[in-house]
Amino acid sequence: MERSIATASAIKALGYPGGRCLAECRCDELPCPLLTWLSAELRTTGPPLRESVGTGNVLLVGELRDLLSDMCSPLTELTSEVLEPSVLNKVTEFLVSELQAARVIKHKELHPEENTTGGESEKDQRVEDASRELTEFCEEHEDDDASDKDRRNAEMQAEWILVLRCLDMDASSQFADVLSEVESRLARLPCGGMMDPLLNTSLSSEQWMQVKEINQLLSKDYRCRCQMMIKRFQVTLESFAWGEKQKTGSVHH
Repeated sequence: MERSIATASAIKALGYPGGRCLAECRCDELPCPLLTWLSAELRTTGPPLRESVGTGNVLLVGELRDLLSDMCSPLTELTSEVLEPSVLNKVTEFLVSELQAARVIKHKELHPEENTTGGESEKDQRVEDASRELTEFCEEHEDDDASDKDRRNAEMQAEWILVLRCLDMDASSQFADVLSEVESRLARLPCGGMMDPLLNTSLSSEQWMQVKEINQLLSKDYRCRCQMMIKRFQVTLESFAWGEKQKTGSVHH
């Protein structure tokens, strides 16, 4: 499958030594030399990951599935032993972005003087502030069960206040009075002014449990995607700052 120019350029900039699968991947299944290389680089550059077992120097589906799981990847298409080219392309783009982030972090750890000498520039400060704000925003949404319950209660209270304001009713109004007012206003709507409900039956306790499980899965997927968005955003910001530093350094030299 043909890659985008941006992805191919990023792979080359990361130091991929071969030409196979760089601009176009013709691997119908694993192993893929590029994915094997990305996996090896991530294991040596990034945070600790599970070691591959029993596959030698190649990356197969089982090891790739474990790798993506360790990295909290939102990709869920790895359900069979045979992967479509489009899926392999998505996995490649994800691993490339993760390796870019790991390289930036590693560079900052090995060259702390770049963050301290001469103080931070205004541009560096903006990068740090923007990255921190995005991280804090997403962390606020990674609530545990207790904070989720508090958040839902707060949302319900806010919605209740909005309902009372729309009905021109006092904050001390009882639920029965509010319900009666809502039914009265609905009855005065013109014919066809209100759509029929999409769900006409009451859910059983088992069905509600299934709905809750679906919500938990979607919430987990959202958190994974949010973390991936943070990393990609940080890589973009750091790349701009890094590029400006390189330009400044070359001018001085």
